[in-house]
Amino acid sequence: MTDQLPGLRERKKADTRRALSDAALPLAFERGLDNVTREDIANVVRASLRTFNNYFNGKYEALAYRQAERVCRSVALLRQRPADEPLWTAITHAMLKPLEADFGDVHGDENRVPSRQEPADLGVDTPEGGSAWARCRTRATGIRRRSSRTACGCITASR
Repeated sequence: MTDQLPGLRERKKADTRRALSDAALPLAFERGLDNVTREDIANVVRASLRTFNNYFNGKYEALAYRQAERVCRSVALLRQRPADEPLWTAITHAMLKPLEADFGDVHGDENRVPSRQEPADLGVDTPEGGSAWARCRTRATGIRRRSSRTACGCITASR
């Protein structure tokens, strides 16, 4: 079976989801998370509220999406690293590559990688924020369930 590239429709849907998620973070930093609405996020990317609702259940899920998506890419990259590579080196490369890809071609302060403290200041410890992160953990659990451990304890994708 050959891997096929996604079609135009799938690529456009993925681009819309990323754009909505990417729009949520700067708004949250600028205004504070409590002062950002779903409509605000949709307006930044010139989309309707209905479009936003097709992709996300709320602003917390929109904020969480990009990080969860990056973690999924990091897991895939980690699986591709050489087996004899030191674990910490493999993890470092796998975690940084998606961040570099997302932030490597942007310019200006509004597109910089946030500091460690900025995401903590967003207030994602609210019930709504906690449920968005819980949904991300549920998705990650699904990824782990589709994986299996080898004799040495390494995780490999099941086929």
